[in-house]
Amino acid sequence: KKEAYDQLKDLLRQQKFPRAIALVEGLAHRLPADTEINQWQAIVYQRWGRQLISQGQFHKAHLYLKKALQTDPNNPSLGNEVARDLGLLKHIRAAETTLSQPYTIKHSASTTPYQTQG
Repeated sequence: KKEAYDQLKDLLRQQKFPRAIALVEGLAHRLPADTEINQWQAIVYQRWGRQLISQGQFHKAHLYLKKALQTDPNNPSLGNEVARDLGLLKHIRAAETTLSQPYTIKHSASTTPYQTQG
């Protein structure tokens, strides 16, 4: 188990999240009652979700952040990190919505944008 944790830490340090997920899910499958493995699994999901946000894969990021909460729902530190990431996603989506809406510039007939003196 210690070797697997060391390998997991190395994978996280190298940001090899898909491999880290495969490793931690394999451990969770073999040792389903191990709460420490569940905690690591949730951390890996959260970090992968954050990485996906930075890559612009927002839907996939949302899925992994929710998966992190479901895996370790009683971890307040993890909950805070996931809440922060979900808040960031919410702001990104709001900005995308705003930017995708057409806009018009209205000019009043009584005003001229540029006046010359002369």
